[in-house]
Amino acid sequence: MKTLVVGDDKLSNKLLKALLESKHNKVVVVEDGEQAMYQLERQIFDLIISDSQMPCMDGFTMILRIRNDHRLKHIPVILYSAFYTTDNFEKLAIESGANKFIKKNGSTADIVSAAHEYIITSVGS
Repeated sequence: MKTLVVGDDKLSNKLLKALLESKHNKVVVVEDGEQAMYQLERQIFDLIISDSQMPCMDGFTMILRIRNDHRLKHIPVILYSAFYTTDNFEKLAIESGANKFIKKNGSTADIVSAAHEYIITSVGS
């Protein structure tokens, strides 16, 4: 499984990458939505895990672009945020096209757990 991790928090990215690679994922890390779109033009990914608030292009805008691209719209996207944590933002994330929204609480465990659900689903398919 190949996962694209998108976020500008270097420590979170490093932790997510290590945890996902320990589950036999190939992981590419980028710092914002613009870089993610660049990678998506060049590589095939099975899953995208993205922060919601980033420079250049935020996670909501990135998801909208992915869902409007017939080549990419099938890729599951997990959106997470430490900043946007109300139910309204969760609703906005799902309406924007995220498959799952996670309120980040300082730990990457919930994000990795959600990613693992997609890994199991894709392997079982």
